[in-house]
Amino acid sequence: MTLFTRRVITISFILAFFIIAPVTLLYTSGFRYNWQKKKIGEVGVLGIKTYPTNTNVYLNNQQQKNSSPLYINDLAPNVYTVRVELPGYFSWTKNLEVQSLESTLAYDITLFKQSKPQSLVNGIINAYALDHTGEHIAVVRDAQTIEIFSSSGEKQDTLYTSPEKNLTQVQISWSANNSYILVTNLTNQNSSLVVPTDTKKQTKTTLKLAGAPLIHPRFDNSDDEILYGIMNAQLVKISLSSSQMSPLQEFVQSFEVTPIGVITLISTPTGVEVTRLTNRLILKPSEKLSTLPKGDYALLPGSVRSFIAILNKTTDKIWLLNTKNSASQFIELNANTGMFGDGTKNEVFLSSGKEEINVFNSTKNQSTLLGRYAKAPSFSLPLYNTPYYLFYIENKLSIMELDNRDKRNTITLLTDPSISNISMDKLSTKIFYTTPAGLFMLEIQ
Repeated sequence: MTLFTRRVITISFILAFFIIAPVTLLYTSGFRYNWQKKKIGEVGVLGIKTYPTNTNVYLNNQQQKNSSPLYINDLAPNVYTVRVELPGYFSWTKNLEVQSLESTLAYDITLFKQSKPQSLVNGIINAYALDHTGEHIAVVRDAQTIEIFSSSGEKQDTLYTSPEKNLTQVQISWSANNSYILVTNLTNQNSSLVVPTDTKKQTKTTLKLAGAPLIHPRFDNSDDEILYGIMNAQLVKISLSSSQMSPLQEFVQSFEVTPIGVITLISTPTGVEVTRLTNRLILKPSEKLSTLPKGDYALLPGSVRSFIAILNKTTDKIWLLNTKNSASQFIELNANTGMFGDGTKNEVFLSSGKEEINVFNSTKNQSTLLGRYAKAPSFSLPLYNTPYYLFYIENKLSIMELDNRDKRNTITLLTDPSISNISMDKLSTKIFYTTPAGLFMLEIQ
């Protein structure tokens, strides 16, 4: 080997070292070359968690070796198309940006089943409600009979048959431990019924229990034997076991039994006081939460964290009040209907009205517009403990996610112009609804 050849080889090794060593050092330090952006950047991580698990995950149309949950490391900073699939389920797709030295997380991906509706109860269904276990359904059928069915549609009992077909416009609710069913007549307050699930006990009207028309009857949220209602602008408590009635508050405009207590709106000469009854045996409210200007208001059911919702009937808008901060101002929402979410992953208030749907996040204390539509949505409901919501608009029953990165995934479960009375079981695994043909169930998880 000549001296020149040895020099060429030596110089080549030196040059290779100075080229390869920095590249190797950059690579082991977490740097990658982004061919799309034509520059070097440090890598990031993409985390994927789904329900159900063991789903197929695709990154830029390339299937990953491992199923969910998984972490994809050493990704160059870029926007990646993530697709999650599972046979028998609707797929999920989203463009997610991975940044240098950061973890991009998609932890609440829920895939929903592609299923067909199942007929549970035939006939004209005036109202229905699932019990708190989700195993039984109370049904008012043909404006006359109150029946109990299993959640799979098997008839179990007939609890009551009205002498007249006067149960046309009614609402149903169960007591906390499913001992009673309250059938509230929306057109005749004297005909609201308290129906025991034990057929050996007698069905009573709220008129007989209170001795006068009882407005807005509500069960206690823990004691099956306690019923609340407004009688002559006075909040009263009725014991179903002893039939004794106790007055609680006067000048009551509205009330609701919520997870944070019995909330009342009390008319005063200067305004409307928002109060909470923590001791329900005393005549005066135990805690004053806030004061509203004079007006016509109604409390909406439920609460999340420390927030309650109040409908201002004059302006047709909803006010949210943080009950833990009496000095806080009301948050006004451009909506006239709404519902609180349930579960730590969905502590929101979903509201709709005037052709739009909004969501208020109680942890971030902010409201976000989810969508505007040509017609006002006839129904919207947050799913349990997952950041998705169910809505019915323009004859379509759909689910949309709350994650606003890229576009919000929306799936249409079914299209039917005759759907009404939509509800879900407690864990949001099944959707129930009625049509002129009867009561139906759609399994989604």
